[in-house]
Amino acid sequence: MKSIVRVFVLVVLITLFGGCTAKPYEAVALANLVSRADQYDGKWICTEGIHLSGFETSALSTAVAQDDDTIRAAEPAVWLEGADIRSKEDCLVARGHPPFEYCRVTVCGHFEAGGRYGHGGGYAFQIQGK
Repeated sequence: MKSIVRVFVLVVLITLFGGCTAKPYEAVALANLVSRADQYDGKWICTEGIHLSGFETSALSTAVAQDDDTIRAAEPAVWLEGADIRSKEDCLVARGHPPFEYCRVTVCGHFEAGGRYGHGGGYAFQIQGK
């Protein structure tokens, strides 16, 4: 009987504490994140910026730029791959072909630098979720 109780207590403790996978996110300004990418590479971070999303696009930047009728994330931009968008506000939809939405966001995830990320490998940085 004592062994059953011990197993039960062990399972409860593992469930409550051992399964805890909270990541220690570090808050960092987006400009610092990309200018000091080697310092943050491989770390769990949270940052703020403008998220441009649409067809084959999920980029985070400090601003948007417009070339003729095309709206794009201003360089340097960070690709978002399933990142945790914690807040989303001031959203606008740019009508056109294709339509895009851009919003001010707070995003958290695992930062990666030095590769080719996103659609067509067009981004040097990525924030990836879980």
